Amino acid sequence: MNAVLGRLRGGLVCTQAALADLPAPRDPAPFQIREMDMTWPDDVAAWLEIHNDAFGRAWGTVDYTRAILGHPHIRVLHTFFVLAGDHPVGAASVGVYRANPAVGVGHYLGFRREARRHGLAKALVLHRYHALAAHGISVAESQTYLRHPESLRIHFECGFRPKPRRDPWNNPDPAGPLARLVTRHELDRLYARWAEAGSGNGHGAPLGRGVAWSR
Repeated sequence: MNAVLGRLRGGLVCTQAALADLPAPRDPAPFQIREMDMTWPDDVAAWLEIHNDAFGRAWGTVDYTRAILGHPHIRVLHTFFVLAGDHPVGAASVGVYRANPAVGVGHYLGFRREARRHGLAKALVLHRYHALAAHGISVAESQTYLRHPESLRIHFECGFRPKPRRDPWNNPDPAGPLARLVTRHELDRLYARWAEAGSGNGHGAPLGRGVAWSR
């Protein structure tokens, strides 16, 4: 039964926020944030090192091109690195949906193992969404999976809330109707648990084991 429930909860989940309501960007000192040149080979190689370490993958430049430069559903506008000295240790992108460019979307947030637990993910999340607001975008979404509870927690802390329903511009979800229903119920439960434990302090509760990254 647990295995069945695990599969049913494996679908894509989506949260949404008004960018004007997000907290101010945070200074991650002594770390720094800089924009990535998404076509410069050295920066692409650094992104791949971060991504592969974060997700346990072995992606190459073809995979990077498909995920960032030529994603079928998201037009990536910016990608940012978190730097430890001159060394990129985290990366996150932000863009708009190709089918609805009025709505922004966070894309691929990840950190190398040695950079986790420094509170950098929230700083990078806020930085990328404030950069998106500079394009005149007022609403943004984050798409991830329930297996990334820390990503959900960070977005909850930034003001993101469960989206009431999926829209045609969201990434396709191959899960069936029952799996999507169970997944959405689980997302609502996690948000309620986080909000209740926060007692109005804006911090909420841990949602489980995990690291700060999202698909």
